[in-house]
Amino acid sequence: MTEEVSPEDWVAAGRVLRPHGLSGEAVVEPWTDFPERFGEGRRLFARSGGRLVSLTVSASRPHRGALLVRFAELTSVEDVEALRDADLCADPSEPVKRPEGYFFHHELRGLLVVDRLGASLGHVEDLQDLGPSSLLAVRTARGLRDVPFVAPIVVSVDLASGTVVLDPPEGLLD
Repeated sequence: MTEEVSPEDWVAAGRVLRPHGLSGEAVVEPWTDFPERFGEGRRLFARSGGRLVSLTVSASRPHRGALLVRFAELTSVEDVEALRDADLCADPSEPVKRPEGYFFHHELRGLLVVDRLGASLGHVEDLQDLGPSSLLAVRTARGLRDVPFVAPIVVSVDLASGTVVLDPPEGLLD
């Protein structure tokens, strides 16, 4: 089955690297913090040639730092080969159990950034992962500024109200 899904709706989960064996199993490089995205019965989309191909995980297991994944729709080496290097994306409406304070990048984009007194500082443009730390890219009146995504600088994130409250040190947003 092939569906049109806009890129802003995708949640990156991994990449198909190559076939494994002769029966349609794929070697997958996982990119997600949520391994349950590769659990039996989960649906993923393979982005290939500008389209998304819907796939259903029928089995997965660790293999040399990657995963071996069997998809119900792929039954041969040729099927997997057709998706070589395809990005695997998850439907953001399919829930995963997240730790408290964990946010997806797409949830933060566009949020209003304010200081502790409620004065507008700008809008979130993106969240950049840099290994063990992350930076919030904030579009301010003076241009794009990188803000460490850590307490006490980030006081709170309220998705319901669409705001991020910052307590930036002097000079951070200049």
